Amino acid sequence: MKRLVVIALPLTACGPSSPVGTCPPTQSTLYVDTRSFDDGGYQEQACASCVQTEGCTATPFDLGVAEVICQFHCRGGRRPDEWVRAEGRAHEVVGAWLAEAAQLEAASVPAFEILGDELRAHDAPPALVARALASADDERRHARVMASLARAHGATPGPVRVVVREPRALEAIARENAVEGLVREAYGARVAIDPAIGADEQRHAELAADVHAWIRPRLPYAARRRVDEARDAARAALVAECAVELPRAVRATLGLPDATRAVELARLV
Repeated sequence: MKRLVVIALPLTACGPSSPVGTCPPTQSTLYVDTRSFDDGGYQEQACASCVQTEGCTATPFDLGVAEVICQFHCRGGRRPDEWVRAEGRAHEVVGAWLAEAAQLEAASVPAFEILGDELRAHDAPPALVARALASADDERRHARVMASLARAHGATPGPVRVVVREPRALEAIARENAVEGLVREAYGARVAIDPAIGADEQRHAELAADVHAWIRPRLPYAARRRVDEARDAARAALVAECAVELPRAVRATLGLPDATRAVELARLV
């Protein structure tokens, strides 16, 4: 029997200010007991516990144990620019995926609260501010749902830490909204594993479109171009992530699309 332990590695601040406008894929470490594997075949067999072989590396760690570095790709949801991803724990890949999803949902709560505060600071229409704060309430509910599912699979989501900041200039808000709202949330609405969450995410994507429409005319031409470039880079990064197959166990258990369909959906945002 193969024994798996998954530990999500802590990462540094992660948000739309990343070079390509997105956070890097989530990396997790699995320590896999290889003693029951065929001689010489532990690399492929160990990686089968994570993702397809091209998405992982397996190296000897100790006698009869391989260290497997795997990645989870192709995710939706709004993340604040100053989010610091924290460590979570799981015992199998479905639980690890759900724990990461729960942390992302929880990170969306301060993302929308920050958006509401910043819109208010820039005298945005009160309806936009109210919708941002209502979206934060949605994300609290989503985080509870996903955390419950993660715990049912023996996983513990990591805590959410967000660095407090002063309201930013409109261009920075527009850039984050384009990357996290127009791209990531729009994709998340299409692949949500819960229909109610999917409906909420669709409303959040619509809010992102309305925020974009309000800010854009208030930006100079060069700033608009930079926001458009960030959106294009985020879409290209999402398509590239979705081209890497998720673990078969994750797709089968949660009803997520295979890489071909995921890429098709990513190209629609």
